[in-house]
Amino acid sequence: MLGMMNIPLPNWHQVDEKQLDAEAHAVMETAVDAIITINRLGVIESFNPSAERPLGWHRVEVIGRNVSSLMPSPTCRRMTIT
Repeated sequence: MLGMMNIPLPNWHQVDEKQLDAEAHAVMETAVDAIITINRLGVIESFNPSAERPLGWHRVEVIGRNVSSLMPSPTCRRMTIT
């Protein structure tokens, strides 16, 4: 016979925002995959260490810039296609 457990669910409106921010930061900093977050205007708001390696940019160089600055221009693409 299975018994029912009375496990309280978290009250989401009382969650500590500092704790959530710390957890999100820890995920961003330790993720194996590149993570880049942008706002609705395409401005880069965060850039994790795993994004730095393959893209060749340091976060201090890209935070605040438009995400399009990470993409090659059409001219660059034409020059690299063989």
